[in-house]
Amino acid sequence: MVLCCDILGRGWCVPSGRVEPDEESIEAVRREAVEEAGAILDQLQYIGAYQIVERAETRWADVYTAGVLDLVDIQLPEESRGRRFFTLDELPGTYHIWNELTEQVFRHAHDVFSRLKNF
Repeated sequence: MVLCCDILGRGWCVPSGRVEPDEESIEAVRREAVEEAGAILDQLQYIGAYQIVERAETRWADVYTAGVLDLVDIQLPEESRGRRFFTLDELPGTYHIWNELTEQVFRHAHDVFSRLKNF
């Protein structure tokens, strides 16, 4: 299952955002998960990075997989209209940007997390 948020201007996507100054990417992942999904994460695992080019800006985005330990109130309701768990099969018709790269990232994340749960 994949936890997604209904983000204004994007639609359904995983919690995400920019890394703040003096913040590590893993800290940003935890913060964004609480702010946008009200999710307390567990078993956070870095799985790679990809390049984003938008509005004449190029940056790298770190990618993590994690479990959800608990759900609390969404911290930024002005950004996130809600949260929902989706199966991998539901994502292609729901996720705000679905392409070959997105599919590969989700499948890789699922494989990594499945192996982590078996330890």
